[in-house]
Amino acid sequence: MIIEDGIHDPVMRALNLGSYPRAVAADNSWAHSPQPFDRMVYCDYHVSRLIATEFHGDELPDDSHVSAEAKQTLLDLFSVLDNVSSSTMEYEERLYYSVIRAHMCFLDGRMDEMKQVLTSITVVRQGAAAPTSASVHHLQFVSYVTVRYYVLLGLTNWKYWLDYLTSFAESFTKTQVAANHWLRNLYYELGSTLASNGQLTWGDISELSFAKNELSVTGFCSYLILHTKLSDTKFIEQFMAWLDQSILAKINDPRHRFPDAAQSTPEIEAFVTQLYESVESFHRIASTAPVRTRQRLLKPSTSHQFLLAQLSRTYQSKQVTANLIYTLISIDENDEALAAFETIIQYLKLDEAHSHGNIDDVLSVINLYSTCLLKLNPKNGARFLYSDDTSVLHKLKQAEKKLQEYLDKFCEYAEISVTGDDDDLGFLYKKYNPNLTGVDRSTLVDVVSQGYYALGQFEDVTASRLSPTLEQMGTASDQALNQYRRAVIINTTGNPHYLYTYSRCLATMGRLKPALKLCKFTLKKYPETFNTWNLMVLILSAFETNRHGQGVVTSQTESEKFIENALNIASLYNQKNRGRVSLETRYEILQLKLTQLAVLEQNHGVNYILEHMTDLFVLYQELFETTPSAQPSGKVVSSVHDSTWSHRPSVIDPASKKDTHADEITPHANGHVVKISGQHSHSTSRRHSLSLDRFRRSSKHAKPTSAPAPAVPTTTAAAAAAASVSRQASVKRPQTSQERTEVTERKILQELWLWTSRVYMRVGLADEAEQCLVEAESIYEPNVRTYTALGYLTSESRKFLALQEFERSLEIMTTTGSPLSDYGLTLLGLAKLFILDDRPESSLFISAEDRKAGLIRLKALLEEYAATWGYGYTTPEVWYFLSKIYEVVDDKVLLKKSLWRCIELEDYRPVRAFNTLEGFRTL
Repeated sequence: MIIEDGIHDPVMRALNLGSYPRAVAADNSWAHSPQPFDRMVYCDYHVSRLIATEFHGDELPDDSHVSAEAKQTLLDLFSVLDNVSSSTMEYEERLYYSVIRAHMCFLDGRMDEMKQVLTSITVVRQGAAAPTSASVHHLQFVSYVTVRYYVLLGLTNWKYWLDYLTSFAESFTKTQVAANHWLRNLYYELGSTLASNGQLTWGDISELSFAKNELSVTGFCSYLILHTKLSDTKFIEQFMAWLDQSILAKINDPRHRFPDAAQSTPEIEAFVTQLYESVESFHRIASTAPVRTRQRLLKPSTSHQFLLAQLSRTYQSKQVTANLIYTLISIDENDEALAAFETIIQYLKLDEAHSHGNIDDVLSVINLYSTCLLKLNPKNGARFLYSDDTSVLHKLKQAEKKLQEYLDKFCEYAEISVTGDDDDLGFLYKKYNPNLTGVDRSTLVDVVSQGYYALGQFEDVTASRLSPTLEQMGTASDQALNQYRRAVIINTTGNPHYLYTYSRCLATMGRLKPALKLCKFTLKKYPETFNTWNLMVLILSAFETNRHGQGVVTSQTESEKFIENALNIASLYNQKNRGRVSLETRYEILQLKLTQLAVLEQNHGVNYILEHMTDLFVLYQELFETTPSAQPSGKVVSSVHDSTWSHRPSVIDPASKKDTHADEITPHANGHVVKISGQHSHSTSRRHSLSLDRFRRSSKHAKPTSAPAPAVPTTTAAAAAAASVSRQASVKRPQTSQERTEVTERKILQELWLWTSRVYMRVGLADEAEQCLVEAESIYEPNVRTYTALGYLTSESRKFLALQEFERSLEIMTTTGSPLSDYGLTLLGLAKLFILDDRPESSLFISAEDRKAGLIRLKALLEEYAATWGYGYTTPEVWYFLSKIYEVVDDKVLLKKSLWRCIELEDYRPVRAFNTLEGFRTL
């Protein structure tokens, strides 16, 4: 993407990216090339392959013992280099020759010869020897080979590493993959040497010769903290204090003023690049990397203040603006981030126009676009104060097209293949890019795969939320699958989340066999990815559903065995990492337990799991050990007061009807509710009430103390519905991290109580179901989930109240953009109320015409939800209720289609929907 001036520029471009030309990987002709540089590249490529296979990716192994086969390979490579004459070479060629030969000597254990080779050439630091007309690729190649040279030279005397860092004056961009990689190797080797007598302290760093070089100190210390355990416990605090002081000095530096358009600010941009490439967390906002590498060494508030100051001292600096966007996203200032993103898009357009379509530091551009697509999508959880969702999505759609263009150009430019045959799992059997010899966690692989993953996520959201027709939904879902496949072709083993997402996409599309195989492949390498365990068990349960339909019965199914194994691994993982397990991971472990209970219910019946439900709350107590303070939602207020039963004027107000059922809901004088029904014996109620007491003890969360205790021991979701929306506006969001965590834990526990309520409903224990609903409301404020639960609970016994709750939920979700799974559950409850539970003798409707109008309204809602990929489209009940409506309206064509779709989904139905795996994002 940069104009190529020299004969070797295309090859240097590939080497700078940590890659190689595809031609050198295709055959051995480069070993006999008349060009000495081509022979060196051939040797370098085969050395990298040898490192990957013989030394397990370790380029500088402590034990240089090699097998006989590897030794013969090295001898063959030495013979290729022996035929190269260095007398006629340019400086960069001689330097490259020395580095390759020295590296081979090191691997072969010939240390004296390695030192002799390295000291035979005089190295000029950081491109000073390059001619002024040299291309960007040429300059970057010299920088890469120079740092690699010093890493090898430092193995003979570690003080050479100090010399390099002392005079380090340029920061490497993200696209300088190879240079950054070898700089990190230097950091590691130096850190290991300095820490040979014990962990490093901040005082050790201050005594080194490069202590006054801010670029070197920032890069070296950040690496030690994020990627090693070589520093002591106080090191991070002292480094962060030094970094804050250094940044504050730059903010207050009076020497820098806003430049003219013709002026450059290399000093500022070099520090900004080095700082944010080193601290990593801002560039990895959308990453699924381990938590340690996402640790924040720079406070977002400090970063924000620093970058705003630098904006006033630079002219259209892409580095400063891009890092400002990352910072704004990290502090949820999405409106400002979007505005800055639009600004930098204009900068890039102008740059491309002035440089004839070439793009500088293209990997940084791809990383920025993919991050914005992932984090600024309002349908993916981003919130905007001053921009409506439609305009934001339009801007992101344009960004999606541009990111696709950047990725297509880059893959052509870097000779990377992301397409192949139609085999869903072809990347498991063959290597699409043999020229990428490094590990799957290299910057090149990481950034490009994230770009395709971001495109897949955008198409995924389009298919599930933004497709008005089934045809458009199908197109978007196919595009999502293709983009996810490209991400895992590039990054086959380096990111388990990409593998899981692709597996889930395959499963959602009904391609269960390849999805199951990919889950097993993922778990062999990453056994502690619990969402993948969950997905695999759900896929197995889908196959078992089909076998059960054919009359096949087994004593213990595969799904039961695998889910038990998964929970055992999860238990060991939680014990090993107690206190350090993320909230999301703990939620995933809890979901494994729910899946186990669902599997047991499918295989043994719903009554079988009643005595096992206590285990669910015991597990919750083990995972979430802290007991939160009082519920933040405040006093529970009756929803009966000042509320209407329905927005539809034709619905008969139940206040005007005489209820003849003595066991239905009876409002108490204080506005609370005392009973729903009495559908079971006193002994059964007593037995299951004792079970509920065990659940309460196991759940550990204390009841809220901020509200006075009611006169009666029960309440329902109806007791809080009317004031819910206004209270949400008046209650402040928790400000501290601890408060946010506490709220999330309460939401999770509320979800468990609602799940328990549904189980009791399925066995006809209405009193116990109501008590679970009471517990759900007392743990966290009533919301659309509790309103919907009350609707289901009263759907048969108090249809007008059920209608009110379903309509209230739909109205709130329509205006707030609630999760599609919640919307679908509410919509199906309304469909059940209209189609299955409505009876002519006590109908919700005043006439047949009114009922038909209601069904037509329901039909429109169901058809709209049916076009949501992964939700309505894959829910059999949606198609069943649609078929019942098509039967009423006498549409035989759609009736047939909906029935066949329902049968197709029922044949391979998992015990829980695949979309339940994304539940944490909906909390």
